[in-house]
Amino acid sequence: METAEREAEIKAYARPRLGEFNSAVKNILSGMSYALSTPGKVMKFLRGVYEPLGIEVHTEGDYYGYFSATEIASLLGIYSSTNRPHGHAVSAIISKIENYGLHTMMIPYGLVGVTFRYDNYILEGVRDWIADNNNPSEVPHQGFNYHIYYAWQPSLFDYDKEVFYE
Repeated sequence: METAEREAEIKAYARPRLGEFNSAVKNILSGMSYALSTPGKVMKFLRGVYEPLGIEVHTEGDYYGYFSATEIASLLGIYSSTNRPHGHAVSAIISKIENYGLHTMMIPYGLVGVTFRYDNYILEGVRDWIADNNNPSEVPHQGFNYHIYYAWQPSLFDYDKEVFYE
């Protein structure tokens, strides 16, 4: 029993962190770019290195019907105090939705990261969470509160600046 636990520890320690792995991939992609590799060869390479890690590599056409957290914020009218769609608050809400991972797609972002896209189940889950929590003005997540405003509510920027100085 202890041997199996020790082997799992060694594997976890030996596994490269995603950031370090992405840096190595970025260097290889730079060389492929210099060698004028075709986009098809680049995608084949990316699939070959990321899929064993459990990260599916998708092209733009693969995620039609999936939304980023910022797109969900825009669709549902969830904004920050700067009057922009609040993707961070939506990501915090998504983490509270049961089985959200089953409705999430990971996509390489640039050359050094991964971004997430969500299907309609998540879009509806965020809408339901907002309704079930009576349109909260903040979303708690890991010791931080994201302040949110809704499209139908006035934000700080809807008022004349002179009001704040009276």
